[in-house]
Amino acid sequence: ENPCHRAGIMGKSKGKEKAFWTNEEYSAFIKCVSNKPESYYGFEILYWCGLRIGELLGLTPNDFDFKEKIIHIRKAYTKYGFGPTKTEKGNRDVVMPDTVAEEIEDYIKSIFGLESNDRIFTRSASFYRHELEQGAKESGVKRLSPHELRHSNITYLVSQGFDPTVIGDRVGHESIRITLQYAHPMEEKQKQMSQFLNAERE
Repeated sequence: ENPCHRAGIMGKSKGKEKAFWTNEEYSAFIKCVSNKPESYYGFEILYWCGLRIGELLGLTPNDFDFKEKIIHIRKAYTKYGFGPTKTEKGNRDVVMPDTVAEEIEDYIKSIFGLESNDRIFTRSASFYRHELEQGAKESGVKRLSPHELRHSNITYLVSQGFDPTVIGDRVGHESIRITLQYAHPMEEKQKQMSQFLNAERE
């Protein structure tokens, strides 16, 4: 007899619901760190581009193409130094919103002595966790982790009806099943559509 049959399937069929901020919550938060450049611009990339914290910490000026408004993600940074991205699909190009591209380009130009292969965001992951905690407390929004800023970006894109396959490619998910875990906004859209159809039928 196979003991695995008795043990059952490992893990849960439905994971814990992921925490995220709405755009309104993020707007309230980001105002509280607007006077701290490395925090402010780091959070702008995490929230609007959906990067992992290690990918943010590994960014150098060479990773940006401001003409095309693209971030080339090819590495990550941990306390042990530079390393590969979390998955093979983590190596990707992310198109930035115009306003984010403009402010990041200005920020890089403002850093004295920054070389093309120098890290732009030199703080640690724990620094950003602390900044998130303090900013959330000051702004009155719920506390999130740096990775949950990534959740927020994916959740927002899903809620706007973008193709989960395309979203998965943008954020470097290895499988579309990972992206579909963010589908609870879709369920809310389904309810809204049902209410609309009910009103039309009546």
